[in-house]
Amino acid sequence: MYDDIEMLGYMLGEGDDDDDDELMGRRVYAGPAGGFRRMRSARRSVSRGRKRTLMRARAALVPAIPGAPGNALRGFALGFPIATFTAGGPTTVQVQAAPQLAFKGARLVTSISRSGATSTGLVTISTFLVGQRDQRVSGAALIAEAYAPGAFQTVMALDQATPGILVTLGFTLTGPALAGADTVLVGSQIIGATIA
Repeated sequence: MYDDIEMLGYMLGEGDDDDDDELMGRRVYAGPAGGFRRMRSARRSVSRGRKRTLMRARAALVPAIPGAPGNALRGFALGFPIATFTAGGPTTVQVQAAPQLAFKGARLVTSISRSGATSTGLVTISTFLVGQRDQRVSGAALIAEAYAPGAFQTVMALDQATPGILVTLGFTLTGPALAGADTVLVGSQIIGATIA
């Protein structure tokens, strides 16, 4: 019934029964009796037909339950454990997260903290999986610092992760070996959306 509505995004397609009310971004309405029909300039608005379609879709997707919180499309973040590199430790560390709601990631964010003179190595993302599906278009590693909090043009369309699906990030430290108490810490999270 609602094939043209996507759960994440509510993209409405056909089924608008009031398209004839809109003309080039203007809404036409009747004037006083015997008067002319006037046109009011306005930003393109959602027609009554689209509103009704959206309301029916939401009702079918999430039935109203008395006392239960209302469900809607919401922005969420999926956090990961801190990846820690130490002297004598592995040069590749994997971290995993298990979303408890259906989650579609849109932006990966990483933050790197370095301590010590030998903590200058390059941190790369060598694994990026949603379930078993690689989120990279090639096997080459990604530069972790390219996904810093202030980075631009890092929005992606990641695969959706449903409950029970693990999201895996693998970080690799390349360069001088860490010595003494020197460390490199990598924090990460994915910002996305879910219906909750």
